[in-house]
Amino acid sequence: MDEREMIVRRLAQAEEHVLLGEKNIARQKEIMAELERDGSPLPLRGPKSRRIFEGEAESRRNKTNFGTNGPASP
Repeated sequence: MDEREMIVRRLAQAEEHVLLGEKNIARQKEIMAELERDGSPLPLRGPKSRRIFEGEAESRRNKTNFGTNGPASP
């Protein structure tokens, strides 16, 4: 496998990880909504906690944005 193939393969793998992370975040949002709806006493309730959670998710997504800032073609 040459260097370009390795880079392409790693990029594809990283993109799969990002998609999996986005699915996990969506599920976690569902869980948080259920907890809020059911009146859970957990400290993860409320809009402030949700903003912190979503801000962290957005930060991670930006760090792994492969669109325009991805590796240059060899």
